[in-house]
Amino acid sequence: MADATPRTFAEKILAARAGRPVVAGDVVAVDPDVVLTREDTADLAAELTARGGVLVRDPQAHVVVLDRCCNATDAELASRQRTIRGWLETQGIDNFFDVGAGIAHQVLPEQGFVLPGRLIVGTTRPH
Repeated sequence: MADATPRTFAEKILAARAGRPVVAGDVVAVDPDVVLTREDTADLAAELTARGGVLVRDPQAHVVVLDRCCNATDAELASRQRTIRGWLETQGIDNFFDVGAGIAHQVLPEQGFVLPGRLIVGTTRPH
């Protein structure tokens, strides 16, 4: 007999990935279909480099969209953007949308990364 307990949208997707029922508060380890990062990719690059140059597990799952800070307005931002571009190359991440490509939440569906049933996770930085 199937479990008739009402589930949220997130619980249903995570349960399908985990292969077991999932409820709010559960901890699950599942692989996302898409990992979205933005300008905070520079922080991720620095952390993985500090750990000895660790490679991401699935480069094709990663999508990087530079949408928070448009054209570099100072040397620090220009350096961060250079760091990101170089790191993406070393990681083999091809899904890169540079300054001017659009806002990440629009770019993902427009470029076909958002599909029914897909698990998409993303990072963000406070302003």
